[in-house]
Amino acid sequence: MATKRCIASIDVVQAARVRLKNIFDNGLPVYMSFSAGKDSLVLAHLVLDMIQHGEVNANQLTIQFIDEEAIYPCIEEMAKKWRKKFLMVGATFEWYCIEVRHFNCFNLLENDESYICWDSQKQDVWIRQPPEFAITEN
Repeated sequence: MATKRCIASIDVVQAARVRLKNIFDNGLPVYMSFSAGKDSLVLAHLVLDMIQHGEVNANQLTIQFIDEEAIYPCIEEMAKKWRKKFLMVGATFEWYCIEVRHFNCFNLLENDESYICWDSQKQDVWIRQPPEFAITEN
């Protein structure tokens, strides 16, 4: 398959900023999934910078973080750090600690190869407790 290349007048970061501005310009609520991983951090940095420069409205923004219970401490701390940053500019940050069943490739072979985050029937073996501000019911 042939690939067509075009020389752009802007770089990928500028293009991302244009796309983000277009998303917010319609005035509707904007929901952003956040994992505290490298890709989410890049997007979060761009959005926060645009909020701070008055390019987009923080009141439209809701960030959603799904806490999977078994996360590295550095990821938890990074999520808390960014939660604080977004709350300080007026965005909504929803931190979910709810029961979610995870499946892996062995589920096709066995019916017992799954993990339930925040299993309400197994609170005594939770890896850690949810933060006090977390949403724990869906």
